[in-house]
Amino acid sequence: MIDPTAQIILGAMQAGAHPMPADTAAWLHEYRTQLDALPQWQGPPPDIEIVEQPGLRLYRPHPGPGLRPTVLFIHGGGFVGGTLHGYDIPLRWLALRSGWQVAAVDYRLAPEHPYPAAPDDCRAALDALARGQHDADPSRLAVMGDSAGGLLATVMARHARDTGIPLRQQILLYPNTDLRPGPLYKTRAQYEGVVIRMAELYRSLDLYLAGQDRTAPDISPLCASLTGLCPALLITTENDPLRGEAEAYAAKLRAAEVPVVEECLPGMIHGVLQYAAT
Repeated sequence: MIDPTAQIILGAMQAGAHPMPADTAAWLHEYRTQLDALPQWQGPPPDIEIVEQPGLRLYRPHPGPGLRPTVLFIHGGGFVGGTLHGYDIPLRWLALRSGWQVAAVDYRLAPEHPYPAAPDDCRAALDALARGQHDADPSRLAVMGDSAGGLLATVMARHARDTGIPLRQQILLYPNTDLRPGPLYKTRAQYEGVVIRMAELYRSLDLYLAGQDRTAPDISPLCASLTGLCPALLITTENDPLRGEAEAYAAKLRAAEVPVVEECLPGMIHGVLQYAAT
């Protein structure tokens, strides 16, 4: 069952949907335009201090000097779309309600910048925060991402483990965790077309990966060694094609003895962070 409020949003999306254009450029423009329209669901933006830096936008809940606990946020969008504009209101609320500085990374998108541009940009951002840049407290760092950004957050958690960055937590919202093609998880077919059309997902992955080995750990985290990672908070939504792979990732974290808190939001759909920011 889909939550009634989520059904309203889903119905509006489906009403505007039409067959995927055969031309890649036309499809990509349409896809990005749809993602850029998501702020219409987010309500008015709360006031907060925002500092623009090259490749980063910093949301600061408290004014004044000093080092700040900081979460590196990595947005979703299938590696080919999504912008800081589309996440601006949710990130304002995240900073205000958590009390943490949110450092949102404006990573490069495919196909203009295929893999590994996105994880490279995220690593550079995390390394800068770990050095205390942008007023970040290196002893109080976390990573967070949704959807494709959730996958990139898992990559950052392993990067932190391998380089000695003392991350407090990895927060994964309905993440991709396995970019291998095919019907690997029953939820991909079960919830086909509920926000995510699998043909569009596979098309975006083809543009992002450009022939890369899809079993590589930074591409499919379910193929990675997860031993020694920081604790994880993993949130899924009930009606989501990606739920199966996210649940499999949580199970693999537990098998590696990584502390995991896992929660499935009943009735919810993929992308809920952007639909209910207030």
